[in-house]
Amino acid sequence: MSTILNNENNTNNGNHPPYIIVPKRSGRNFLSGCLFGCSGCLFPFFLLILLSMLSTIGALGSLMTGTITVSPTRQEISGPKDPFVKEAPKVAVITVDGAIMSTDDFINDQIEDVLNDETVKAVVLRMDTPGGSVSASDYYYNKLTKLREERKIPIVVSMGGVCASGGYYMAMACGTENEGVLFAEPTTWTGSIGVIISSYDFSGLAAKIGVKEDSIKSHELKGMGSILRPFTEKEREILQALVDDAFGRFQNVIYTGRKQFAENHDALIPLATGQVFTTKDALKSGLIDREGYLEDAIDRALELAGLDKKMAQVYRYSETATLSDLLTASEEKLGDHPENRIRQLAVPRAFYLWGI
Repeated sequence: MSTILNNENNTNNGNHPPYIIVPKRSGRNFLSGCLFGCSGCLFPFFLLILLSMLSTIGALGSLMTGTITVSPTRQEISGPKDPFVKEAPKVAVITVDGAIMSTDDFINDQIEDVLNDETVKAVVLRMDTPGGSVSASDYYYNKLTKLREERKIPIVVSMGGVCASGGYYMAMACGTENEGVLFAEPTTWTGSIGVIISSYDFSGLAAKIGVKEDSIKSHELKGMGSILRPFTEKEREILQALVDDAFGRFQNVIYTGRKQFAENHDALIPLATGQVFTTKDALKSGLIDREGYLEDAIDRALELAGLDKKMAQVYRYSETATLSDLLTASEEKLGDHPENRIRQLAVPRAFYLWGI
């Protein structure tokens, strides 16, 4: 099987042909090393095909729900003629795509790959996300901040269609060392600075069909946020305190990432309402620095790192699923029972998220 590094998204060297690596082939065929002859290999051969089909069917369902685990593979965007020159300084594009609801192996592996590669001199954080859970957004913000501080490299943010709430929270990992590092496309929606705890009150419906809560609890606050009854005033007060605490943390993170808000906290107040802003309005308010596309953010990263466009290699990561990934995904799919989803719906959770 040959491996191809696709460079169709090459913005700086569009004339590069695809790079192809063709592995050496041995002179023996698939069954030539079998001790029992061809007939002895038929059963395990067809068993392998059957297992592959079953795992693929399960994985397809997991792909639709976003539960499949993938491994990052470097994919060149631009660089010197030989993309495998290890000594070439590099700019890595880390991609965050979709809701950030839990620790994501793909995001984590991208960050770890850059952290362990001394030839990477700058990072472009490519984001298209409405945000996600408080804990996941904060986890990756800290991972990226650690990357910037330990490696002493600039992080430039490139916002896609949406970079809101927890996505904006993560973007603050760019820090205040460099100016002009937050880019948004002309049609980007960003902002949504705020916190929400999602909860649903099905008590009216439950009463109509004769269902009521009858839990045995160690304390009246245990089971707080049940979907079968409204909040008590005490419960609402406690949950509001949790929201306020997470909101304060969001504001402090922005102060560490945007110098103008660190110097003037009051300027952030009218922007931290949960509202999303267009690129034009975000520029006026200081939420972002520049209007531009991914290639503009890459150029800024090269500039901040002091790299020559012709000598530096720019690459992004692609998701490559292995057979092991497919088998794991099918196992996870079998365990995804409706009961588990109902329990997730019933538990109040705090989100840095635009919409629920």
